[in-house]
Amino acid sequence: METLPAQTKPASVAIRQRHTPEPSRYSGYRACLRWDFGFCCPFCLVHEADLTEHGVERTGLMTIEHLVTRSADPGLADAYANCRLACRYCNTARNDAPRRDVAGRWLLDPCEVAWGSRFQVMDTSLAPSNPHDPDATYTYESYDLDDPRRRAMRARRAEAVGQAWRAIGILPSLESRLLAAAVNAPGGPARAECIDEANFIRHVLQLARQQLRRYHAVPLDAPSTCRCGTTAQHRLPDHLAAQSVEAPE
Repeated sequence: METLPAQTKPASVAIRQRHTPEPSRYSGYRACLRWDFGFCCPFCLVHEADLTEHGVERTGLMTIEHLVTRSADPGLADAYANCRLACRYCNTARNDAPRRDVAGRWLLDPCEVAWGSRFQVMDTSLAPSNPHDPDATYTYESYDLDDPRRRAMRARRAEAVGQAWRAIGILPSLESRLLAAAVNAPGGPARAECIDEANFIRHVLQLARQQLRRYHAVPLDAPSTCRCGTTAQHRLPDHLAAQSVEAPE
């Protein structure tokens, strides 16, 4: 089971749209987009698991974002190359902001630009690497990349995943020592206390493993089919696969 890192880092290369679906109304591309972007908003880096642990389908939490908005060019609405996966927060924040604003600043596209070359993660913040970069600043403002809700989700995952890994790293040896102490205990209350503590530690370990499963890199409701007619590209993009970690069952 691949679990998410405590903190997702921006991609070091532009994201490649690997799927080539049969033409459709843009809503039909949803399954392809989820796999292409690794179930992760490429703008603010929020993963589907950050939004809900029960699967995002039919919740409206993950949307299809049009790089060139439908109002700006209705003819591109159903062009797969113009579609991006995006969380509801990014999609709503941008609304109809144009690709190029009146000041000449461009809205950056994660399929054209390596996000890691223009943005950096610091604690729970995702901000332009260079505060004087006009395009990164325009993108940051348009998608409201650091609104309190997304910062809270980043903080929550970092704490939950970090604590789970610490528990898995420390508690098994403590459980073993307590069970060994129970064997060597003379009996009675001392032995019962060691066994109770070992059982409690086992329970905490189960909760830690459940927490990692909650942040599964590939959601349980990941689509098994898409408009491409093949599952050849049903895998995480390289930049996310490299950050995912194999978690104990």
